[in-house]
Amino acid sequence: MYLRGGGGPEATGVLNTGQPVVRQLVMDALRWWATEYQVDGFCFVNAENLTQDQHGGVLDSPPVVEELASDPVLANCKLIAASANDTLLPRLGERGFPHYGVIIEWNNRFGSSMLALLRDNMGGILSNFATRMTGSQDLLAARWDGGLPGGLAAGRRPAFGVNALEPPLAGSLLQLVGAAEDIERAEVVARSLLLAMLVAQGTPAFNAPTLSRKGLLRFVRGVLKIRKKYRDLLAPPMFDSPRAISWHGLDALAEPDWSGEAAASQIPGANYVAFSLKGDKQQAVYVGFNPNPEPCAAALPVLGPNTQWKRVVDTARLPPQDVVLDSGELLDTEYIVAPGAAIMLEAAPQPAPPPPQSRAATMQASQVYGRMGPG
Repeated sequence: MYLRGGGGPEATGVLNTGQPVVRQLVMDALRWWATEYQVDGFCFVNAENLTQDQHGGVLDSPPVVEELASDPVLANCKLIAASANDTLLPRLGERGFPHYGVIIEWNNRFGSSMLALLRDNMGGILSNFATRMTGSQDLLAARWDGGLPGGLAAGRRPAFGVNALEPPLAGSLLQLVGAAEDIERAEVVARSLLLAMLVAQGTPAFNAPTLSRKGLLRFVRGVLKIRKKYRDLLAPPMFDSPRAISWHGLDALAEPDWSGEAAASQIPGANYVAFSLKGDKQQAVYVGFNPNPEPCAAALPVLGPNTQWKRVVDTARLPPQDVVLDSGELLDTEYIVAPGAAIMLEAAPQPAPPPPQSRAATMQASQVYGRMGPG
């Protein structure tokens, strides 16, 4: 009864939450942990099992999930659904886990899209990449058409999407990007993936094995400071929060290869993708990704008067130059992005010209030294 797929000491089945007595056991246990031990949240790994009835049939509105979403004791707890197989969710996972507008979701689509582009250089997926970077509206925004039940149709804020590169309890990100074959490339790609996660709209999540490497931990801490500085631009609270976002290919005036035709034709640099965000008081950031096997010369968007781009992140540079908060160099009109690398730039004031007195003094000194020439 308690397990579906076989019971006993050698059981290999899953908890059968389709049974009323099992649902009651689950709810009692969660309430106990929340009240007696002040646990403030729960992550349901292999959450697709919660959507199935006692015989394994997938339900649009699973009773145990409805109880979770409406329980007053758990109302102040963070409830995170982490599915291992989205195709076992209702409607083949088209709208993710039944959430009723309150359950947070481990966004598997984010990690899949990031790895496909930044690790594998797959063509034709730049539009999907842009969707993930702007909060995965296909998963989280409200959609009341198509006859969806309320638990799937309701909308959630971008923060309800957990942007992660691996499933919970997975190993190190470096292993995922091929450290065993090429550790130098793996470190560059890993930093590029972490940058993507940290500048995307949504809630970033990291596995402990990834942050156990001091270099990656220092990198994440540095980019988190940048994310906090530009929170209103990078992570606005709502999908329709006002912000000016522009997408760029290698030419700052041209959009990326949304159709995938250039990538299919194996045109060098075809998979380069970047976006820029502009805010008030001349705030602006530019983030670019080069999954291509060759370096790319990216033309930079034009800024307002008396400002120019300054490098703050370049994942191809060795630590501690991979992320620099104050000492990055000022740039001209383009930047060479290394293979597999990503960059982040911020708008900075142009250096003030020297005062007239200094220029006059310099000219006078030049004249003096001229008279003292080799003769």
